[in-house]
Amino acid sequence: MMKERITEIMLPVTSVVLLLIVWQGVVSLHLIDPFFLPPPSSVVSAAIQLSSNGELERDILISTERALEGYALGSTIGIVVGLAMGTFKTLADIIEPIIEYFRQIPEVAWIPLAILIFGLGGKAVLFIITYGSLWPVLINTYDGVKFVDPLYKRAALSLGADALRMFYKVNLKAALPRIYSGLWISIGIAFRSLVVAELAVATTGVGSGIGYMMNFYYNQYVRTDVLLLGMVILALLGFIAQRGLSVAMKRLLKWLPQF
Repeated sequence: MMKERITEIMLPVTSVVLLLIVWQGVVSLHLIDPFFLPPPSSVVSAAIQLSSNGELERDILISTERALEGYALGSTIGIVVGLAMGTFKTLADIIEPIIEYFRQIPEVAWIPLAILIFGLGGKAVLFIITYGSLWPVLINTYDGVKFVDPLYKRAALSLGADALRMFYKVNLKAALPRIYSGLWISIGIAFRSLVVAELAVATTGVGSGIGYMMNFYYNQYVRTDVLLLGMVILALLGFIAQRGLSVAMKRLLKWLPQF
């Protein structure tokens, strides 16, 4: 068991180390212009420089808070609405066409209107993240409840389950695997929406967070190393968040065979 665990950890670490070595070697051999693809050593140097005055840590904290807050808000709305739609068919018939319409609009299209309504602060970014995170959770939750085995429902009703118990004991539990899928997809979307929104707001000359940092250092100093640093940080934040979600959900759903 321990050997399998070590192997499970070492394989991803080894692949990342190999990627960094190849990346550094390709640039060092001048196969790619370092201006277009700064080597890992330059990215690390940029991180050290921006950390010297706490700027990097501050931007990371701001972006992380925005991503997680928007993700939590969007996911909560998605689960509640999805459960309600799956439980009450009349409600689903009423709002499903509206949901299908709005979810076709990408979050990027909302950015100008979000800035106009919420201003140039973090609320516009939070709205974009919430909007992007909402749909995968809502659709997966709705489908999870809608396709609950009718035998479970009939069994619960025959045992005297009321509407509340049916909602919690049957629909919610049966839909948990699909809800997890929606949550897992949405957390990646949250971080993608984050950087898009922060970069868009940063074009106005104000802002904060990783996206603003990338925009500022590129426009003012043409620092492609800072651009790569921002990409690396966002990838790491998204990866850590998804891994944390996976661990939490595996514990919650350990009663399921696939977990």
